[in-house]
Amino acid sequence: MNNKNIPILPLTEPADYLEALDLLAELGGSPRTIPEETIRTNFALCRQQGHAFFQARDGRKLVGIINIFPMINALSLTTWRINGLVVDKAYRKAGIGRHLMQACENHARAQGGKTMLLGVLTDNEQANTFYETIGYKVSARQFSKSLA
Repeated sequence: MNNKNIPILPLTEPADYLEALDLLAELGGSPRTIPEETIRTNFALCRQQGHAFFQARDGRKLVGIINIFPMINALSLTTWRINGLVVDKAYRKAGIGRHLMQACENHARAQGGKTMLLGVLTDNEQANTFYETIGYKVSARQFSKSLA
């Protein structure tokens, strides 16, 4: 797959965000069961809190998405977190993920960002290798607990 004609663009419209959630479901995520109005409200709240979304499109087809947001704390806004990088399976290994990551890094840098964080499951070898290849290093362990 050649990515020369696949632009990386800001995702600013709620309809595009809804399409992105459908892409996540196609790739093995949970089917979208949340009401559309709730999703639109959440998208607007994310944008108000500084989230930026980027998309990759092959013509009209959404083939990749990523989200970035500032880690808000009392000390600074220089740390940004990447969340939800997804590239359609048919478009992987074409540089789209790398370009989506670059768009996020450029956005954070333009806002004064100094550090990028992201999380990936330890058993997701493909993702771990990808992030290491583009310069990310393991810097912490994360713990979780189900409250259900």
